[in-house]
Amino acid sequence: MSKYRSLFLPLLALAHLTACSVSPVGLSADAIPPKLVNLAAPKSGEKPVEARAWEDGRLMNLGWDRPSAFGPVPKELQAAGDATCQKALYRKAIGYHPSAVGFDGKPIVGGGFFCGGGSTSK
Repeated sequence: MSKYRSLFLPLLALAHLTACSVSPVGLSADAIPPKLVNLAAPKSGEKPVEARAWEDGRLMNLGWDRPSAFGPVPKELQAAGDATCQKALYRKAIGYHPSAVGFDGKPIVGGGFFCGGGSTSK
């Protein structure tokens, strides 16, 4: 029995670490881009993730309809993504999609960032 216990405990710890580090962002950008939507009316069936985003110069509470459609942030865009996310009161960019769609239904020039790392609002 102790042989199984000594094998089970490390596996349980690894499973816990893996579960705690799961990101809503995918391994690569999906062919169907995510869209900023009104949180009260998601249309894709996937639960939107609450977000604050700049839209027409106003900070609005919107959500990405498909957070899993984002891929990782390219290294060369990380600083720009972090700056964009910090304007929306998040710490950093944790996902990127080159064809993300804005609330207005048009592609976001330069792509869209999925923000995370906690809120900077007080």
